[in-house]
Amino acid sequence: MVGFTLCSNPDTVRAPDVAFVRQERLPTGRLRGFWTGPPDLAAEVLSPDDRPADIRAKIDEYLTYGVLGVVVLDPDEATATIHRRLSPPVTSRGDEDVDLDDIVMGFCCKPREIFE
Repeated sequence: MVGFTLCSNPDTVRAPDVAFVRQERLPTGRLRGFWTGPPDLAAEVLSPDDRPADIRAKIDEYLTYGVLGVVVLDPDEATATIHRRLSPPVTSRGDEDVDLDDIVMGFCCKPREIFE
């Protein structure tokens, strides 16, 4: 698991279920401890115990501290919802594209591919 320090004093550390950091942002040496700063992309997989208010707060926090996109994957509904700062969320189902090319070059898939 990788943790990201989004801010300090007080420390705010998040560990998304999946994270992506662009290669040009990777350190040249060995990383020790938490990554300082946000990932470029964070993905959260909903579980039955997740409360909508907690997920919304997590999304807002990620976007406030510089994450370019947050994907919320809902296995029960087989959906992927992309959240970007200053844009309404976009939900994809079945064969609708989950297009993250602006964050992860070339990344586009369908929710059914994620949940199969």
